[in-house]
Amino acid sequence: MPEAVASRTKKLLFNIAGTGAIKALNIGIGFFLVRFSIQFLGEENYGVWLAMLSFFTWFSAFEVGVSSSVRNFITKAFAESNFEQIKALIEKALKALSMIYVISIAAILVASFMFPIQHFFVGDGSEIPNFSFIFRFSTVFYLSHFVFFLLNTVYFAIHRTTASFLILAIQNALLLLGVVAMIQLVDTNQFLYYAIWFSVVPAATWFIASIVSYLTSLKQAKPSFTKTVFKKSEPFKMVNWAFFLIQICMLVIYSTDNLIIINLLGGTDVALYNIAFKYFNIIQVGFNLIIVPYWSSFTDAAHQKDVPWIKKNVSILLQIWLAFAVLAILMYLVAPTAYRLWMGKEIEIPTLLSMIMALSALLTAWIAIFSYFLNAVAELKAQRNIILVSAFINIPLSIWLLGLFGISGVIMATCVSLLPLAIVLPQQYLRVVQKMNIES
Repeated sequence: MPEAVASRTKKLLFNIAGTGAIKALNIGIGFFLVRFSIQFLGEENYGVWLAMLSFFTWFSAFEVGVSSSVRNFITKAFAESNFEQIKALIEKALKALSMIYVISIAAILVASFMFPIQHFFVGDGSEIPNFSFIFRFSTVFYLSHFVFFLLNTVYFAIHRTTASFLILAIQNALLLLGVVAMIQLVDTNQFLYYAIWFSVVPAATWFIASIVSYLTSLKQAKPSFTKTVFKKSEPFKMVNWAFFLIQICMLVIYSTDNLIIINLLGGTDVALYNIAFKYFNIIQVGFNLIIVPYWSSFTDAAHQKDVPWIKKNVSILLQIWLAFAVLAILMYLVAPTAYRLWMGKEIEIPTLLSMIMALSALLTAWIAIFSYFLNAVAELKAQRNIILVSAFINIPLSIWLLGLFGISGVIMATCVSLLPLAIVLPQQYLRVVQKMNIES
């Protein structure tokens, strides 16, 4: 047991340290992406793209639902060096995702010919040339990338998060290079070129990364194309549907904001909202750097009934959260200066929006501590029931509070919706740990 604990802790620390520099690089690239995207598209059109992206993100619920279900099984199989089982799990997951996204893409394309899609994303008085083509093209490529993104889950499950973050950094670097080149070379149809680039690059990056990974570092777990496509199997039998439900509800809470704002206010307000979101998202990205590798480590610890290790590391995460709370206060105090330096001009972002964004980032990080543990041990019932109610109230609450507080009201509704999770999940964690203590 001491050797297993040392090995688990070593892998965890390696993944946290190894991803630090890459995460920092990703944060820097992300900031430049926002600035240059607004410079290239303008605030209104950039807001339209973000609204489209929010719509596509809803469909990531399928990927996360399948991946989260299979992740714990892969981690347990990896602990036992059972690569044949890992290979079988990857094949089933790929088959499930392929079936889901072929159907999803077909359904969206049919709907795009039946309904005036542009009116859903583009505000009154605005028009984007070739928008229907752009939407359909982006649908095919952006949704396809979710199938290849399964590689991300595989790397996380076997404690190799550094590889996954490196692939993401390459993807974002390519996106940034493309935007910089388009600023210099493209004078017309900016939205068309931007959407094509930002749809193709994620799909191509993860497709190529999957091929390279399964031929090199993941050679022992390389899935068979013929088995994935032709072998009779029940790919959805392994799926924990609670993961699907939780992810869909989280997407309702987090990914409807841009669509609500663009339909009730406009694309410029979406851009301003996302500048504040991206700034305070540093807190969430930084905390994710630490928390993400914990999922597989918690699964491994629970599998070996190592309750002391779990309690010790949750306590460490709570102390780290307090440090991020101090950082959030400092970021709020310097926010106006940070916005001006980042964008290269004065940006009028409401003080209330910055304050609630900071609170939302801290609330999300707090919930992540306990949800990651509960997800790792597949204790989902309480989380599922609460988040169903939260998702149900989020949209009407966002619309109501937007009317009272402007764009600040939308993120305020997110905080209110998340509050029950922030209260109940710590209690659920304590109950699960106490039960594990008794059983061990």
